[in-house]
Amino acid sequence: MLKKILASVGIGKATVDTLLLSPQLKAGEDFSVEVIIKGGDVEQQA
Repeated sequence: MLKKILASVGIGKATVDTLLLSPQLKAGEDFSVEVIIKGGDVEQQA
């Protein structure tokens, strides 16, 4: 129960990072990203 409360305020929750794979972009240009999801300490729902 305590872990769920802590996750609700951001402690021990899953994290999602998005990395841009192109060093430069121009307006309107297509681009690729890498999404990195790291699990937290508590089961979470969307």
